Amino acid sequence: MSVYYLFCINWLILTDDDPNKYSVILISSIIHLLTHTSKLADTHAGAHTRLPHKQLTILQGNLEDAVQTAFAKDAGQRLRELLVQLMILSLQHWEENSGTTKIELAEQSGIWKVHLDKGYFRLRTFDRYLSVPSVPKKPRWKDVTRTARYVLASGESSVSDQLRLTLKEFQKHLLQAAS
Repeated sequence: MSVYYLFCINWLILTDDDPNKYSVILISSIIHLLTHTSKLADTHAGAHTRLPHKQLTILQGNLEDAVQTAFAKDAGQRLRELLVQLMILSLQHWEENSGTTKIELAEQSGIWKVHLDKGYFRLRTFDRYLSVPSVPKKPRWKDVTRTARYVLASGESSVSDQLRLTLKEFQKHLLQAAS
């Protein structure tokens, strides 16, 4: 079954005239899911499923390389700015919608690690995405977009529409920079 999906993804990427209408994030998520499914199949079915797993791993690596190249290009600054906007809007949405802090967001979503440091809870990695200069060279863009989708699923707020637009803009810039 995963071979069929792999074929469909390859066909979609290679034959479409307008790749901007498909989301890199969606394709990346599908590849990740299929890779995980393939690993499980390897443990249960034996050697005949290993070829698709290797193909999925290569495809996932190619996608990650394209995204990292996009961040390394001039467009990387704009992508970093959009990541920061996504995190700030996600946090605003969460605080307005739930009435709790970023610590609860990290704990409930399971996306970010919470550290206990000198008696205080800290979100070192999360906090790096709240200002452009502190965004890492190889940003965890999937974690940022997962956070945005997680908070949007929790309900509506005054920044919901702006958060959705920023998420779409990030996907658009990511596609343009990666191609």
